[in-house]
Amino acid sequence: MTTTQYAAYDDQAIWGTGDTPEAALDDATQFVNADDAEALRESCSTAVMTPACAAKVESHGGNIAFGLLKNGLIATGDEHCAET
Repeated sequence: MTTTQYAAYDDQAIWGTGDTPEAALDDATQFVNADDAEALRESCSTAVMTPACAAKVESHGGNIAFGLLKNGLIATGDEHCAET
């Protein structure tokens, strides 16, 4: 059974993941000081990842090519290119 995975992201990277948008933001900010964490929370958006994107982030980290699909999901760069 696949669980929904959310990403906390900006235009540079996927900074964190989690089972909820809040968990993804918590993951993104766990290793920065309080001031930087608040700034990161304010600059990040959250969205559900495609299963392929979640797997790629799990294996390669958040510094991957990604894009937002028309349906609002965060996808790998390949998935995003295939849609456009």
